[in-house]
This record gives sequence, structure tokens and C-alpha cells, in this order.
Amino acid sequence: SAVSRRSAAQPIVQSAELFDVLPLRGVLKPGQSEKLEFAYAGNLDKRARCGVVCVIEGGPEYPLTLAAESAVVKFNIERTELDCGIVPIDKVVEQEVVLHNPGKVPLLWAVCKGALSRPSLMTCVPEGGRVAAGATVKIAILYLPATPGKISETFHVQINHLEPTPILIVADASYPRVSTTLPRLESESSRAWLREAIADYTEVNGERAPAAVMQMAGFSPSGSHLLSESQLDPKSMLGQSMQQFGGGGRVFTATTQLLRPSTMDGGGYDGRSVARTSKTNAAKAHEKEVVAGIEAEAERRGLRSAILNLFDEAEAAATSPDMADAPAADEQDAGKRGVTIKSTISTVAGTGGALGPLVKKLQASFPNLKQADVAACTYICDFGNVIKGISKKKTFKIKNAGYFAVSFDVDKHALAQHGFNLEPNKVVKLPGFPDHESVEFVVTFTAAKSREAGIVRHRMLLDVKNGAPIALVFRAHVTVPDVHLSLGDFDFGLVQVGHQGQVTLQLHNRNVVTADWSIKAPLEGAEDWGFFSVEPPFAKLEPRKKQNVTIKFTPSASRGYSLKLPFKVNNNVKPFVVSLRGSGKALKLELSPHSLALPAVVPHSFGSHVRFALTNPNDVAVEVYCVQLDKEYLREEALLKDASGYGVDGCLPLPPRGAGVAFWNSIVEEADERAEHA
Repeated sequence: SAVSRRSAAQPIVQSAELFDVLPLRGVLKPGQSEKLEFAYAGNLDKRARCGVVCVIEGGPEYPLTLAAESAVVKFNIERTELDCGIVPIDKVVEQEVVLHNPGKVPLLWAVCKGALSRPSLMTCVPEGGRVAAGATVKIAILYLPATPGKISETFHVQINHLEPTPILIVADASYPRVSTTLPRLESESSRAWLREAIADYTEVNGERAPAAVMQMAGFSPSGSHLLSESQLDPKSMLGQSMQQFGGGGRVFTATTQLLRPSTMDGGGYDGRSVARTSKTNAAKAHEKEVVAGIEAEAERRGLRSAILNLFDEAEAAATSPDMADAPAADEQDAGKRGVTIKSTISTVAGTGGALGPLVKKLQASFPNLKQADVAACTYICDFGNVIKGISKKKTFKIKNAGYFAVSFDVDKHALAQHGFNLEPNKVVKLPGFPDHESVEFVVTFTAAKSREAGIVRHRMLLDVKNGAPIALVFRAHVTVPDVHLSLGDFDFGLVQVGHQGQVTLQLHNRNVVTADWSIKAPLEGAEDWGFFSVEPPFAKLEPRKKQNVTIKFTPSASRGYSLKLPFKVNNNVKPFVVSLRGSGKALKLELSPHSLALPAVVPHSFGSHVRFALTNPNDVAVEVYCVQLDKEYLREEALLKDASGYGVDGCLPLPPRGAGVAFWNSIVEEADERAEHA
């Protein structure tokens, strides 16, 4: 080789000053031995040789020749920057560093991981050794990204006494990420991550973040200050309804709200209108993109913090005194603390051979996010108020908003225990970038009649394969329609036959659902049903509203009447009953004699007269007239026949008219008005 030729051409230095022997002299007892050390003080690229003689007093001499050569330490590392590209956060990345020794001096090398933010996430095979002159060693680098985002880590290779050589690892760590069209639940921690992402966006782009994401982060509508927890209006904030049902666990939100494009009315096209519409759509699309980016960055920050906390907890548990004596393989107990390694390890390409166990061990250190109750974001599917015995449906979409395809299963049994059903219950390899496909889900809640009224809530972690779970909170308020009656018992007292007793009953719907009520005849004890009536007989009473109902009593004879009037409310088996009582009193007129016999009379005479007596036994005055002969009666009957206001029962309610009192003026005025328009 060229190196060998150059070495052969180097001059040989005849100098004993370059060599040394330790010790130079000594005494050996019989059977004793001693080691001598020969040292060479090498010069740059020099070859030296000299002779030495070991003289034994009274004995022979032993001549030796010492030869040595010095050379510069040389090495070559093929790659000092390892670009891993886009990689999953929970998969081990395999890279290779090649160290070559082109010189004559053997190399002693070692990998130094002190500059890494978390040295436990990288394994090197081998981690150190010796490279002979002209030899090459391949160093396998196994690295677990663990946290999402841009990664830039540096480790060093120490060679002999030289300055360590830095090796840079760069990667874009990602994870299967999904979003839904459901509203989100924001927590104080998720709002804090949003505020950090908003600050970064404002600093980088020099513009204010959209108002929607500002309000999600807890800023006032003007964006000038932060609102306190009590000032936050969940209804006015995007995806932030009912924070009290956000659930436990570590929740970090980030999803995209879909904006519908505006439409134009009219058949013609106006250039200015089209330009304005296009500009508006472009602005909306830009705002949508900005909001999605800020949400994704906030989610990344929150998820990264949660994963790092889990690593810290696992390392603290591993180094605790209690764990020092525990078996290393005892992962089951550690799993109860939510910081266990994954029980199922996905297959990694190229992990066979000697590196396979190391790859699996490193990959297994990634925490089980579902078991640790870490959710990238939380969404709520709120059914609102559901009447017992009724089913409700809601539809929403789940979109793959990430780079990798996603798969996940739904725990139908856990949902069914709370009355919920979700279809489909399994999604396999839903494409992500660049298509970002979606799947529509239908969730049904059945409020069984056996279920107690109140809040039904179930928080489900949607376990995205090889990704961060999202939390879906299903909530419903099971309720029963109800009304409150202002009266439970009423006595009409004594009502004159021909008159009608009335009482106003107020119904109050104190519940949160509409009460659909009606009056129906009872199966038993309805002998007096026809003498009582209700106006209106049925209606729908909105929540928190009141309604006046008129109960009428119309007796037909002098006797007592009673009825238990039932108010039936749909989907409520509870009876609502008003006990009604009343007595009828018919007016009497005694005639004496009961029959009259008139004597015969001569035609064209003055006729004959017979007297009879009328007696009023009532306690009120009565007015007596002859229905066949009284012209005023006939006129009044004609007016009443044409009057308006008759009910479904054929009765016209009017104020009671006493004996000798004039006819109802309202009826007369109505008749006169009809005559004017005739």
C-alpha cells in the first residue's frame, strides 16, 4: 500500500535517546524473576532502532535490538448527521455510523451520550472498542423518538485522547392523529398550550391569531386580556361546552372546526360578487388553516409534556429503593401505576438478528398512553335531555388529520352498559396525508324505562393504534316529562242548573323537556264525566312555561257530582289527578192548579178567564214568560241563535242574567253590527 511504501521510505533513526528501559539494573535472587519495560518516545512519522545489552555480573551478556515506529492517529467517520425523516414516535429508528482507521495506530473509541436530552432513548451496538490499523467498525444506532415534533439530538464519539466528534440525529417524529366534528372540551392545561402556540404563531408570522382560537384559549373577545375561569362562557367558546364533564386523565385538545363555504343566491353572475365571494372564501380557508395549525401545535406540546412526565415517573419508579430489590421483569405491578411499558410490541422492519432484542427492549420503554389515561384531545357527544323510554341518534365524523394511516377499535360493551351504541365499531387503515379521509359514525342513546333519571356519562378512550388516544365523552340527561298542578282538589259548590261553574287551573312545566299532556276519561268512576269539561283538553307545554286551563262544571239536575279528573303526560306513568266536586240545583215553579178547564164561550165574545196561581219556592227571583206568545223571548232567541262564541259542547257562556235584567248588550251590539254589514 501507499502507506507501507511511505513507511519503508522513512529514515531509520539510530538514537538510543528515543528508547528507555525500566529498571536499568537490579538484583535477582535464585528462582526470582522481574519484568522489564521498554519505552519509546515516538517522533512524528519516524522509525527508530537501537541495540541494548543485558550484562550479568560474572555471567554472559544478552544483546537485544529495539525497533519502533511512530505515526499520526487517523480516523474517518462516514456520516456525522443522521437524518431519519418522518418517523413514528413509538418506533425505534435504526441508523449506522461507520468508523474507519486508515492509519497505523490502533483506535480506542467509545460513544458518549451525555449531550442527549434523554440518554435512555438511544442504544449503540457496540458502545465502544478498539479499531486496528486499516480496519473498519460499524456502529448500529438505535433511537426511540418518543415525543412528537422536530427532533435534533447530538451524541459524541470519543477516539483516543482527541476531541470528541459530534454526531447529529434529526427526525420529524409524528403519530397517527385524528380529529372529529364533535365539539371539544377544553381544560385549563389545554388552554395554556393553546396560548403558547398562539404566542409562537404571532411571533413568527407577525399577525394576530383568529378570534375563534383566541376565545378557545380563554382570551376575551377583544383579545386584550385573559378571562378568569368564572368568566369563561362555554356556550360562546368553540368546542368548549360543559367543561365540568371534561373527565379525568391528561387531556390536551387540538382539532379542526369545519367551515362551510358560502353560497350565492340568484341565477346571474356578477363579477364583483364573485370576486368578493372568492376573497371571502380565501379568507375563511386561510383562517381554517391557521386554526388547524395552532390546534395541532398545542396538541403536540401537550402530548410531548405528558409523555415526558410518564418517562420521568417510570425512571423515578425504577430508581426508587422499593424497586431496587424488585425483579426487573416485574412489569405487571408497574402497570398498575400507569407507567408500564407496552405489553404488545409492534414488529419493526429489520429488527432481526442480534439487534432484534435490543430494538424490542428500547421500543418497549415507550409508555402505554391509554393505560396512563393520556388523551391527545377530548370531544363531547352531548345528547342533551332524553325522555325515559326514548332513543336518540347523533352523527359525527372522525378524520385522519395526520401523516400515517390510522386504525382503532371501539369498546362496544362498555358503551352498551351506559345505553350508548356506536357504529361502526372498527376502522382499519384510514388513509391520512394527503387525502385525510373521514369516517361517519352514528351513536345512539337509548334511555331505558328501567334507568334512573339523571345524568348518564361515559368517557371512552379511543385507542388509536400506535398513536395517541382521543377521549370521547358521551353524555345524556335522562328525564321524565312532568307538570305541576296549582290545584289538587276543588269544590264548585252549589251551581244552578242552566249555569256553569268555572275554575282556572295552572299547569307549570318545571322540567327541561316539553310536556305533552291531555285529558282522558278514566276507566272507572267516570259516571259524571259528561258534566265536567276542560278547555283546552290537550296541549304541549314547553320547559319552564305555565299554562292556564279552565275546568267547567255544568249540572243538569239537583244532585251531587264528583269526578277524579286525570291529566295524562306522555312518557310519564305518574298520574296527575284533580278531585272535583259540585252540586246542581234546578229552579222550580209551582203551578196551582195543574190543569185549567175554560168554559164555553159565544163566538165574537170577550171570552172567558180562569185564574191560576204561580209560586216561586226558590231562594232567588224568577222571570216567567210564555215561550209561544212572548215576542221579546222570540226576538232574544233569534239573537242568540246567530251569536258567535259557541263552544264545542254547543254552549255559549254568558254572565248570569237575573230576573228582570235586560238582555245581554254584547249580543245586541253584535247583531246590529251584522245588520250594518249585510
